[in-house]
Amino acid sequence: MKFITRIKHHSHEKVMANHANKKSPNVECFNEPVLTAKKISQHPLAYGKLYLRKAINRYFWQLNVPAAQS
Repeated sequence: MKFITRIKHHSHEKVMANHANKKSPNVECFNEPVLTAKKISQHPLAYGKLYLRKAINRYFWQLNVPAAQS
């Protein structure tokens, strides 16, 4: 499992490096659907978890404050 994630992370870095360099428009156009697919599949997972954690913390904080005051 670690080996698979390492390969996936490496390929993601390569794609991001190609995207940052913008060497040839042909390659960029070809990689565009792959980039958007990766953005859709990876970023909501990464940011969604972080946002959920913040929302949950905020929710429990709002719950705990009246209890602490009373």
